[in-house]
Amino acid sequence: MAQSKSVLICVMDWGLGHATRSLLLIRELIRLGARVHIASSGNALQLLKESFPGLPVLELPGYRPVYSKSPVAFPWVMLAQAGKWLRVIRRERKFVSRYIDDHGIDLIISDNRYGCRNKKVYSVFIGHHLQLQDWWARPVSGWLQMMVRQFNECWIPDEADNRWTGALSKVGWPHQFVGMMSVLSPAPSSVAKEYDVLVILSGPEPQRTIFQQLVQQQSSQLRWRVLIVGGRPDLNRNTQNAGSCEYRPFVHPEELAVLVRKSNWVICRSGYSTIMDMACLGAACLMVPTPGQSEQLVLARRLTSMNVAPYILQKDLRMEELPLLLEPFTGFGGLYGANRTMFSSHLHSWWNRYQTEH
Repeated sequence: MAQSKSVLICVMDWGLGHATRSLLLIRELIRLGARVHIASSGNALQLLKESFPGLPVLELPGYRPVYSKSPVAFPWVMLAQAGKWLRVIRRERKFVSRYIDDHGIDLIISDNRYGCRNKKVYSVFIGHHLQLQDWWARPVSGWLQMMVRQFNECWIPDEADNRWTGALSKVGWPHQFVGMMSVLSPAPSSVAKEYDVLVILSGPEPQRTIFQQLVQQQSSQLRWRVLIVGGRPDLNRNTQNAGSCEYRPFVHPEELAVLVRKSNWVICRSGYSTIMDMACLGAACLMVPTPGQSEQLVLARRLTSMNVAPYILQKDLRMEELPLLLEPFTGFGGLYGANRTMFSSHLHSWWNRYQTEH
């Protein structure tokens, strides 16, 4: 009997989105008999280690992006960090090279870590934001695409026929649409409602805290039961209460699925991993793009044009208007259900083919 393959899963650490969507990939590879190793940094690595405590771990250098409070200053703050991120890419390539030699890795699957590939082993890149939209990022967009093309394959977590990623994933070189990636499953419909609004915080500081404070301030003026989930596995997990507003620094994905079912409405960022999770759960969402992140604005506009979910700029958020904003839209219910298993099906057939050829 052939020995099972060793797979190194490398995950980007900008927020938790790449880590949460990688949970499905890791779970399915374990089911297929792969010997999985995980590599990441920061809170993303902490989530992966908590979710799969028995797996070998490689701690990669962290990108540690610093964001601006002002959307106007955002491009310049990002450009100032470009040199630091290039150094991280070079360092993670060295880390991975040593690790595959020391641990006999057969395959690398990298979720948005450009330096996590190696000529010695088959390497797959997962990403949806392949065409950078910002004027300040266009000079490096071609260079990043060149790095992606050095991988053996590129997987886009979307559907070819009804692309939610739109222009973000429009490239002219070989790639595969592999279906959306979310480990979440809807909680039973019998779960009773407990909250009027569930607010899901995500992304880096300082905008995460700015958004949290805005929601808490507006919640204090309403008679609604509001739950804020912070996405911070590094903090104390104790629940904090202020009037009718409850704050939990972190919940695991399975618990998040239950909380969505317990809530009438959801307010969240329009990061792509969050969108895939909300689609899987059939949530009725108001999207609030992170200020300065054009990718999130592109995704939010795309879903609004498809009549799925509305969006509003953070500076214009008025929580009391939530029911009226959501009323004309269909929500995610039923939109994703038929295709929930597409990624798993792709991975299973691809894995069988990969083992035969390698």
